[in-house]
Amino acid sequence: MKALLLEKRVEGIVSVTDKIKDTSAKAIQELQKLGVKVFMLTGDNELLANGECMDICKQGSGN
Repeated sequence: MKALLLEKRVEGIVSVTDKIKDTSAKAIQELQKLGVKVFMLTGDNELLANGECMDICKQGSGN
């Protein structure tokens, strides 16, 4: 997330995210069933990473 500053005032905020694939949750579940430990590595900050995890969890619960 980047802020656009003009004369020391925030004039706008830009955020770009990748779309999580619809198949991500199922793929993770299948790997876990096989005994594979799954980890998420990201260059995003903790807030964005937690949001991505929540999106994947929602996919897996069918919501």
